[in-house]
Amino acid sequence: MSDDVRKRSVTRDDNAGDAAAGRLSIVIGPAQWAGILDGVRGATGLPRYGSMMRDRILAESPMIEDMWASAVGLAITKQSSLGWRIEDDAQSQRRIHAAQRMLLAFDGDYVAGITRHLRDYLLTNNGAFVEIVRASTARGSRIIGLMQLDSLRCHRIDDPAYPVLYEDRRGAFHRLPAENVIAFADLPSARIEHAGMGHCAADRVWSTILKRAAVETYFREKVSGARNLAIHFVTNVNAERLREALHAEGRDQAGRGYVLYRGATIIPMLSGGGAETPTVITIPLAEIPDGFDPEQERRAANQIYANALGIPVQDIQPLSGQGLGTGTQTIILDEAAQGHGLAAWRRSWQQAITHRVLPTTTTFYFDSNDLRDRQQRAQILASVAGAVGPLVQQGVLRPDQALNVLVDEGVIDPAYLPSDQTPGALLSDLDKPVDAEEPEPTTLIETPKARREPADLPELADADVDALIDAELAAGLAWARLVAGASNEQ
Repeated sequence: MSDDVRKRSVTRDDNAGDAAAGRLSIVIGPAQWAGILDGVRGATGLPRYGSMMRDRILAESPMIEDMWASAVGLAITKQSSLGWRIEDDAQSQRRIHAAQRMLLAFDGDYVAGITRHLRDYLLTNNGAFVEIVRASTARGSRIIGLMQLDSLRCHRIDDPAYPVLYEDRRGAFHRLPAENVIAFADLPSARIEHAGMGHCAADRVWSTILKRAAVETYFREKVSGARNLAIHFVTNVNAERLREALHAEGRDQAGRGYVLYRGATIIPMLSGGGAETPTVITIPLAEIPDGFDPEQERRAANQIYANALGIPVQDIQPLSGQGLGTGTQTIILDEAAQGHGLAAWRRSWQQAITHRVLPTTTTFYFDSNDLRDRQQRAQILASVAGAVGPLVQQGVLRPDQALNVLVDEGVIDPAYLPSDQTPGALLSDLDKPVDAEEPEPTTLIETPKARREPADLPELADADVDALIDAELAAGLAWARLVAGASNEQ
C-alpha cells in the first residue's frame, strides 16, 4: 500500500507517532466482565442490542471458549486463503494489473486485511467497513486504494448521503460519503432505526459460548483440584497424623482445624467412645448432575457453532474413526454448507468490488483451485457438450450457434466467440451490461411538424388577460385538429 493511500484515508492519524496526543485505549477482556454478567438471571448478560459495549464484548468472545475461537479462526482462514481473479471484457492488461495491485494492497496486505475484516463481520453486530480511498475529495475522483475500518470506531447514521461517522484515535470524527464507504453486516436488521446493523455469529451463539465455557471450567477445576469438590469427615484421626500422611504426596493447607488437600476438605474428628477403626463420611459438593452428558453437550455446541459460521460441522468435529461412507458424507455436508454463512459475505464482497470499485469493464471473482471443483467444471463441460453435439449433427444448430450456446452456459471463455448471436440474453449479478445506444422511443401518433412554437404566438403585450387566453386557446385547438387529422390518415 502506497503512502498516498494512507495519507488520504480517514485512518491517517490512527498510527501517528505522537502517542501522547491520542486517546487511551482500554481493551476489555474476560477479567473485566464480572460486573456486567453478575446478577443476571435467564439472560445472556450482554448490554442492549446496538450498543458499542455489546460489540466490544462480542469481539473478544474467542478469548472465552477454546472451540469457538478455533471455529472462528477456521472459518476466517478458509475465506482469506481463497484465490481470486480479475477479468476485463476489453482485455485491458493495464486495468487488470491496476485492479490486482489495489486489491493485493487492501489495508496493507490482502490476507491480513481480509482477516481483520472478517473478524469484524463475524464478531460485531455493527459489521465490517471498507473505505474507498480516492485521489482527491472531489466526488467521483479516481480510486487509489481500499482500507479496512475498525468497526468499533464506525457509527452508523441514518443519512443516505453520509451513512458512516468514523472516529480516529485522536478523537476526531470524519463523515464518510456513501460513495467512499462499503458497509457489510451479517443478517442486517429490517428496522430502519438500526441503519443496517446486523446480528452477528458471535451474538447468535453467545449463550452457547457461556454454557460451554462453564462446563469446561467445571471439569478443569475438578481434574486439577482447584476447587473444593467434597467434604470428608474422618473419625478417630487427629489433624497432626493426617498432615503427616498427606505431606509426602503434595502440598497441604491448614486452617481452622481442617486440611484442604487437592480439592477435598478433610475434617479430622476424635471420637469419645474410644473406637479404634477410622470411619469416613463424604458430602459431595461438585458431582455431575444426573442425566448430564458432557460429550453430547460438546457435540450440540459444535453444531451450533458450525451453523452460525456457515461451515461444515466436520471441520470442527472430525468424523474420524467412523465406517465407510464418511468421505461421501463429508462431500455432501460441504456442498450443503456452500450456501450458508460466509457464502453471503463472498457474494456481497464480489458485488461491491465489481460494481463500486473496479472500472466498468472489469470484474472480480473468487476462484478456487480445488481439484474437486475442477472435476465438477469438467463434468459440466462434458454434459453440456454432450447435449449440444447431437443437435449439431442433426442439423438443428450450426457449429457457430453451438459455440454460442457453450459460451452462454459459461463453459467456454467468451474470447473464443467471434460474435455473440444472443447478446444480452444472460446477465448475472457480477456481469456488467455492454454500453449501447438505446433506440429513440416510438409513438403511435407522430406529432405534426406544423405544431406552433411559442415564438409563433402573436404579439399580445398590450392585450388584456381574456384576449391572451383566447389566443392560446385558438392555437391549442388548431394543433389538436392537426393531430386528429394525422391519426385518421393512419
